[in-house]
Amino acid sequence: MDLAVIILAGGKSKRMGKDKALLSIHGSVLVENLINKAKALTKTIYISGPKEKYDKLGLPVIDDMITNRGPLGGIYSSMKQSKAEYYLVLAVDLPLIKISFLEQLIKTAAPNIDACIPQHPDGKIEPLCALYHRNCIPVFEQQLNKNENAIYKSLAMLRCSYYPMKQPNTIFLNLNTPEDYSNYLEHYGDKKK
Repeated sequence: MDLAVIILAGGKSKRMGKDKALLSIHGSVLVENLINKAKALTKTIYISGPKEKYDKLGLPVIDDMITNRGPLGGIYSSMKQSKAEYYLVLAVDLPLIKISFLEQLIKTAAPNIDACIPQHPDGKIEPLCALYHRNCIPVFEQQLNKNENAIYKSLAMLRCSYYPMKQPNTIFLNLNTPEDYSNYLEHYGDKKK
């Protein structure tokens, strides 16, 4: 499979009060933690975010082509400026995401599907930890041109399959606030994931 990983690290981290991607966990920072996991899946890894912050990581860094458009803008910009067929999109603040889960998600890719998205038993989906085909680019572009930044609205226009999560799962724990980060360190800080 022609796969690239896009790590979304361009957010403003307003609720955290500092850059989430650079929070320290397990002797590194969040973005490095995710890069190490992505390397187990592919050699093609992109950081979606500002070049001045992430150039030192030694990977291609892709600035948003259309600024201030949230995750959809970052996903679109990264897909548009690269050549892979499939893109595994990962929000930078997923410290517990497991390589084994991502491998299973990738295996579900079907040629007639535009996106494969994890779905919890309650119906909630995880579009920022999902697999997208490059067929999504025109839809994302159309939505951004209409000033529609919500990725959920783009998904309604795509052929999506949903990867069923059998139970609520902590692998999607994300760190949005100082309290989230403090709780993470309290519960997982000394464990290697």
